[in-house]
Amino acid sequence: MSIESILPLITGLGGILGAIFFWHVRSWWGRKQWSNKDNASNVEADLPRPKEKIKVAATLPTQGTDPVPTPEPPQELTRAVANGQAVLVLGSGASAHAGLLTGIDFLLSVMSRLESALPKGLLQVMTANDPREELADLMTNLGGFAKMMDALSAGVSRERLVNSIEESVRTSSDQTSSLHNALAQPRWHAVVNLTWDDLAYKTFVEHTSTPMRSVTARDSSEISKSSRAGERLLFEPFGDFGRKASVTLTIEEMRRQFRQGPGFQRALAGLLQTHSWLFIGVGIDTIEQFLQTIASDFETIDQRHFALVPENPTNAVRESTLGRFGVSLLPYDATHGHGAVSDFAKLLRSAVRANEAKGTGGALQTLLSPDRIGRVRLVNIGPFEDLNLTLAPPESADTPAWSVIFGGNGVGKSTILRAIALAFAGNDTAALKAGARLLREGASEGRIEVQLGTQVLRTSLVRDRTTVLISSLQETPLGLGTALVLGFPALRGARSPSPAGPKPRVEPRDPDPADLLALIAGDVDGRLADFKQWLVNVLVNAHDKHPRAIEMRDLLDSLISELVPGHIEGLAPIDDSFVIRVRTPEGLVPFDELSQGMASVFNWVGLLAQRLFSVCELSPMPSNEPAIVLLDEIDAHLHPDWQRRLVELTKRHFPGLQLIATSHSALLAGALRGNETRVLERDPQDKKVSLFRYPIDLYGRRAQDILTSPVFGLESDRNPELERKIRDYFKIFEDPRARIEKQEDLVEMATELRSYGYMLDPVGAGAAMPLPVIGNAEAADRVAKHLAVLTEIADPTPSSQGEPR
Repeated sequence: MSIESILPLITGLGGILGAIFFWHVRSWWGRKQWSNKDNASNVEADLPRPKEKIKVAATLPTQGTDPVPTPEPPQELTRAVANGQAVLVLGSGASAHAGLLTGIDFLLSVMSRLESALPKGLLQVMTANDPREELADLMTNLGGFAKMMDALSAGVSRERLVNSIEESVRTSSDQTSSLHNALAQPRWHAVVNLTWDDLAYKTFVEHTSTPMRSVTARDSSEISKSSRAGERLLFEPFGDFGRKASVTLTIEEMRRQFRQGPGFQRALAGLLQTHSWLFIGVGIDTIEQFLQTIASDFETIDQRHFALVPENPTNAVRESTLGRFGVSLLPYDATHGHGAVSDFAKLLRSAVRANEAKGTGGALQTLLSPDRIGRVRLVNIGPFEDLNLTLAPPESADTPAWSVIFGGNGVGKSTILRAIALAFAGNDTAALKAGARLLREGASEGRIEVQLGTQVLRTSLVRDRTTVLISSLQETPLGLGTALVLGFPALRGARSPSPAGPKPRVEPRDPDPADLLALIAGDVDGRLADFKQWLVNVLVNAHDKHPRAIEMRDLLDSLISELVPGHIEGLAPIDDSFVIRVRTPEGLVPFDELSQGMASVFNWVGLLAQRLFSVCELSPMPSNEPAIVLLDEIDAHLHPDWQRRLVELTKRHFPGLQLIATSHSALLAGALRGNETRVLERDPQDKKVSLFRYPIDLYGRRAQDILTSPVFGLESDRNPELERKIRDYFKIFEDPRARIEKQEDLVEMATELRSYGYMLDPVGAGAAMPLPVIGNAEAADRVAKHLAVLTEIADPTPSSQGEPR
């Protein structure tokens, strides 16, 4: 039936009846056309017209058709692919290029193999005069392909349905397509196969010089380790027919598989947050359903994912739904077929090769994400109503390796670190319990936002009567295993029992929220005991000539000799007492006899090295791997010399480290650049805490200058009692009448102040003495004025008696 065949009837009926009938027919025909476009993954849905920002490359000819305009690969995508930071997602629209059935043809193939087992309603479809038309209408009424699969799953045994699907997607040994061949050329970080067929497996596992490893949700526990081992993975969310138990038939069934194997979902969510994705042959409905399945609360601040889709103006609104996932559409004209898809793949391949030839490509050498924290926002957290702490300007691509927060006691420095730690800990039960105290007193709700690279981690705190409910709105990089984040409270390096000998340790091989609990709770850090046990194991294995243990010991010697104060030369060989000793110029010193300052540095530096070695065990240089350390009162117990040296030494030994710390040390402030320093201050009027608004660069300044700067706000670096005497002296000196009336007192006070080196002594000095350095400009000016009349005060002339000056 067609529109043309019924037009005479419409004309004959005329008027309103004809118009109504025509409208119904047009609606039926539209539904039929829409249904015919559905396929095995609901993939090749129509898309909106090209946006102005999408350039159109020179068209490539396709055999048997007119030239088809092809979107030009965006530069962001090209760079990501060249850098090994891109993920390819294939739908059954891509499989159609190899001649596989899609949409209604695929469903008819499956149902024809099940005809004897179909329930009555579906059997009527297959026995109709036009099964294709009946199936299109049924899918429209049910609500699309996914609902149709639900109906099949409910009416047919799982085993028969799985076997029928397998037969319908079976490919020949040499079956492939020019599209798959072109897509096989770039070095994708990972591939996601949203089909039931094995074309992706053949392309990226069997027929490539650098094969990927195929994983399903059943391989959940192995995925994190495989990723850090440098293995490239082919993710198969719909399962593998070689392992029929892994096959999923619907999106809901996929969600159940993910709940049973959460590592699979976390890995995909992590890739969505850290890499650029390209969807080919996947419809907008499927993209949206899949992204909501793997990362329902994910939001990003940039558009770095792309979907190549047929042009259709009705999808302009639907694209906005994908915007929160960072997905932009690359529409192409499908009027003459889908040849533009293969053309796009070839253009992308050429652009990637050009990038690599220019030296702009190259896979990253780190096993963990190099993203750094660029911004922290706290709303009703601790003393902050609304604090926006920017560590790197939005336009800057370089976040400083160190960020140290200064300010007086009680302004919330530690609160910032604890809030960041809570955001990374996600929905860890112990972290949520410890973080409840962060909600501002009297506030009903609060919010923490931490921007890591382009991702924003959001944590909400809501007061519910006597409790505070905390929820993380997304999977965090720490929970996903893509970022190592360690937190250290101010009280660390506490004494602990010595190990009795080597023993197996059950240590997390993945980043773990437990690494942050001591900081979030503000407790004494008791992890030094674990570090000492790990150290004994390393020393024993090094003594037994284990190559990796020798490598770890040598690196620890290098770190300890420079980073730990006290002229320590390295670790001493272990003996039968299993007492950890360090080598010093005075001989061997037991670890437990080190000073508190040494133990404090040993605690966080040693634990950082331990966790890097554990998490990045396959890295050739674990100390170079990216990590984030949150360190409260970094200068605690440290000698001033080590406070000055700590910054540069740490940067050299841990080049991938981002450290966010708090401090009260003027010497440490003098070792930091301007963009590495943040200062909190409390307004004397309304008592609100805010960031000091003006840039401060104290690098290389003397300690007394730093102490009288806005970072510490002292009038002077002298003791308070002397400051009081100086104020009393100037109170008399600056009053002309009092200066005469209390002349003797003034001379006596001046003599005392000169004995402390505060002022010049022009009386009997013969030559001017150098002016002491006074950091406070106002005080320096007052002393300069004083010099002009100091001689008259010490030896006044008769003419000045009784006359105020």
